[in-house]
Amino acid sequence: MNANTVAIVKAKKDIQSAINQGLDLIGGFEVKNGEKIVMKPNLADRSPPEAGATTDVRIVKALVDYILGKAKCSISIVEADSPWRNCRGLFGKLGYRNLENTPSVRLANLSSEETTTTHFQGKFFKEFQVPKTLSNYDLFITVAKLKTSIMQRMSGAYKNQFGCLAEKERRPFHPFLNEALFDLNTLFKPDLCVVDGIVGMEGCGPTDGTPKPVGVILLGKDPVAVDAVSCHIMDIDPFKVPHLKYAFENGVGEMRLENIQILGEPLENVRTPFVPVPENAYSWMSRGLKFGKYFPPIRNMGILMFTWGNYKAGEKSLVRRRRHGGKSGRSLAWSFFKKAFWTRRWNV
Repeated sequence: MNANTVAIVKAKKDIQSAINQGLDLIGGFEVKNGEKIVMKPNLADRSPPEAGATTDVRIVKALVDYILGKAKCSISIVEADSPWRNCRGLFGKLGYRNLENTPSVRLANLSSEETTTTHFQGKFFKEFQVPKTLSNYDLFITVAKLKTSIMQRMSGAYKNQFGCLAEKERRPFHPFLNEALFDLNTLFKPDLCVVDGIVGMEGCGPTDGTPKPVGVILLGKDPVAVDAVSCHIMDIDPFKVPHLKYAFENGVGEMRLENIQILGEPLENVRTPFVPVPENAYSWMSRGLKFGKYFPPIRNMGILMFTWGNYKAGEKSLVRRRRHGGKSGRSLAWSFFKKAFWTRRWNV
């Protein structure tokens, strides 16, 4: 089977059949008795999967059932805390706690685990704090969400590994996201990539956009190829997604559609143009992130530019304003900036 093969399957009510079909199309997923498997969903928010921000637990359950039907394995479903959410609460709210009723399945909060230091000559990281669960596993499965991103235009399988960082505060890494994601996908290279496109998110994603029903699941072994196909479904040029372009230019993955074998549903049948991230907002934020790579006062100028982009995004997104107490775009941006400037930290 071509390493760049991507399966697109329709997903309505019978998620298990969709997962089985997709895995068959890409040549299956081989597991052996006794293997340790890590599964990383995208739990970026408290909102349910139908809101477009988080991985549908039914997909994770279908993968668990598929794997345990083939071999006696142990499965760890992992996520990390952030400044505004705690994994323990998210696992419960989004239905993941029920998965622990299966004896061989456990939920792991990477931010609560002991870590070991790994020295790593990466593009960004020179050493890395590896959580215990990620220090000893056999297979890694990333289970992402099909959505836009105000900083990267889209978020999918490749960017999902950002959640493998144990640090609760990950925003200081945002100016170096291309390099950091390259390293994370080298350290934790997915053996299987699944993207939940049942309901995606358009506009000011990855958390403040609006739901976009697509009704598909994507599967593959190459996260860059899977995300490239995801981009074409969303009507986004993958070469305009910074972290994908960076990976491809550094020899990782395939982005050229003519070199990707698409099986299952034809791309044209599922193409569903997404409302993109507001270009004016994206432009200011991306320039701010570039300035953020330097020392103050240039970094502070970058924070100001980034926050102005936040304001422009808030102007376009009623959802974004509602999530922050109904503030206007201007007052929302000012509150973001005050916090970001005085703490010298990025605000999203």
